[in-house]
Amino acid sequence: MLSSSNVRKWLHSASRRTAPVDHVRELARAQAQAEDLWLALLSGRRPIVGSLFSCDVGVDVVPEIGSALLELISDQPLATRQELLAATELWHWLAASPWPENEFDEQANVLAAIAFMLGSGYRRQREYRAMREWEERCAALIGDLEPNRSYLALFAASSSSTVSERVLDDPALLLTFCRQHDLLRNQKPSVSLRTATRAFHAVTQKIASGASTEDLGYLAFELAMTVAISAVHLRQGEVAVAWVQAADWALGLTPNCSWLQPIVDGLRIVVLFALGEGQAVLSEAPSVIRELEILGADRNVMSVLIAQAQCLKNVKRHKEAIEILERLTSTYADGEQSRLGIAYAHLADAKTETGDVAGAIRDCQIAYPLLRDSGLSFGIPSLQAIVGQLFRVMGRTGDALSALREAATNYSEQDFRAWAGYARILAAETLLLAERAPEALEELLVALELLEGSGAEQELWAAVRLLRSALAATKPATSHLRRCRERLELIRNSHL
Repeated sequence: MLSSSNVRKWLHSASRRTAPVDHVRELARAQAQAEDLWLALLSGRRPIVGSLFSCDVGVDVVPEIGSALLELISDQPLATRQELLAATELWHWLAASPWPENEFDEQANVLAAIAFMLGSGYRRQREYRAMREWEERCAALIGDLEPNRSYLALFAASSSSTVSERVLDDPALLLTFCRQHDLLRNQKPSVSLRTATRAFHAVTQKIASGASTEDLGYLAFELAMTVAISAVHLRQGEVAVAWVQAADWALGLTPNCSWLQPIVDGLRIVVLFALGEGQAVLSEAPSVIRELEILGADRNVMSVLIAQAQCLKNVKRHKEAIEILERLTSTYADGEQSRLGIAYAHLADAKTETGDVAGAIRDCQIAYPLLRDSGLSFGIPSLQAIVGQLFRVMGRTGDALSALREAATNYSEQDFRAWAGYARILAAETLLLAERAPEALEELLVALELLEGSGAEQELWAAVRLLRSALAATKPATSHLRRCRERLELIRNSHL
């Protein structure tokens, strides 16, 4: 039990060249108190009063007892419900207890270690909400500690074997990397795709060398999911498909984790939507939603419902889409801000299509603060594009163009080139409807440049169709025709 206070005491004793006999006795006493407390917790004899235990351990909880408790429960996995409940009470007691301030951050380290064990224990018990709650607590604690923070930054930025070994040998540290990427994939998907891909290959190499798959298989599954979602954000549909398959493979490697299959199925629905497979989404989504609801995976339910509603919008079934999105915003009113904001934005879009302008404005107003504060890098540009279409319906062409062009600019700044191209297509469509074909042609040339080399097939063909309309409606200059031909030739070559 190398607690910070014991280290200091031993160093002080060594400086006086005396044996730390008293400190050995203190360690033995702390060990005995930890054992008594743990047994009492397992038997349910220690009630909670507020956030503290009403228990007589003889002394305040100090690093010696905290370290002794951690060592005691680390001997074997938390396997039973009683052990999980006891460890949960223990965590809350240690979190609320006074620890001496020092440079070791020992309280946070002990709490993070117990949180990781609880997350793993609830994974074995197939309790999704509790598993995620403890994983996120663990990651929040570890991510703020040094040298962990530095190791994670180096692991993301380089392929140093020394750093990789350090992270791969500590499942709690690797879990923290995964949870950090849950955020990064929505903020900087191109970075997330690159770093999570490298981490996935490092983990699978570790597994291939004979390492246990209980934690590593699960974390490989999480990394594959992150790469797939990053690819969806970047409109790289085929890449996302391959990584859904990788997630499926990693889940199959992990003992007792088949119960998480609905998570993969939910991601598959999102990828199908990204590929334009609307009928498949509408066919499969209801059963997947039920499975995710049973699991308690609220954020995943929200994602699938949004994909389902968008597919309904795409086939002009706007009233059904509105019903789904209104049910989502009601049921998950306290859910994740980013998904809730996106749901309100799409609700506004569907209401715009049905002529409910007042309802669309109201939903945009609700969506804005949710997306602004969510950290979702494409949230505000998505809303700007929807507001642009709302302005177009209201006959405010100038405002519509401003909103759509600003959306395109913001998308481009966040490296969402395909999304920026789509916003430019909407601007070109607005210009064509306003009988401003020459300007629409310029807008489409910019869109084609943004879409060049992307996997955004639907946007490409929409741009080409509008380009034909723009050319038919105007008398383009030779320079315009040459630029059109060059862009189309580049696109054709990238799809050979």
